[in-house]
Amino acid sequence: MKFSLIAFVITYIGVVYFWRIYSVWKKTGIWPIAYSGARTAHDLVGKVFAVLVGLSIANTVIYVASPAIYMYLFPPRMLETMELQITGLVAAWLSMVWTILAQHQMGTAWRIGIDRDHPTTLVRGGLFRLSRHPIYLGVTATSASLFLTMPNRVSLGTLMGTAISLSIQARLEEEHMQRVHGTAYAAFAGQTRRWL
Repeated sequence: MKFSLIAFVITYIGVVYFWRIYSVWKKTGIWPIAYSGARTAHDLVGKVFAVLVGLSIANTVIYVASPAIYMYLFPPRMLETMELQITGLVAAWLSMVWTILAQHQMGTAWRIGIDRDHPTTLVRGGLFRLSRHPIYLGVTATSASLFLTMPNRVSLGTLMGTAISLSIQARLEEEHMQRVHGTAYAAFAGQTRRWL
């Protein structure tokens, strides 16, 4: 179980973040992380989400490397079952595949954050027919899956923080897409649910 969890985290960070950033940058010459460091809600959400990713990684390392320290994260015994851990790990891999597929369908329009300097196309096909934010849906599902695999106060807090921060980010992006794409985005939003 611990080997599978470490393999998942390494694969997830490597493919969902590093590989996607590199591939979009290589194809477009545009750095796809679109945060300016300004004091805006957008940049604050980006910073919060970076902390949440770091907490998820740290939680996993503690879970795998030090059961004694892990006990200080107050895991509820009733949720620490092999069935829930396996369910969580399978769901984590499936949510990662969903996220990667949505990123692929977004193509070079994919960004981390709102890129006001390089307007992107409006993606409406594939998983975007089911959800206006399938990547955020996949990331939130991954966070929920990791809570099932490693139920403790950190993973619960990370799940709640992920759900809240990505909901805020989704609304900020929708406002931006409405400004950029106007009636085309309004029609898309009218036909497609925010989440699922």
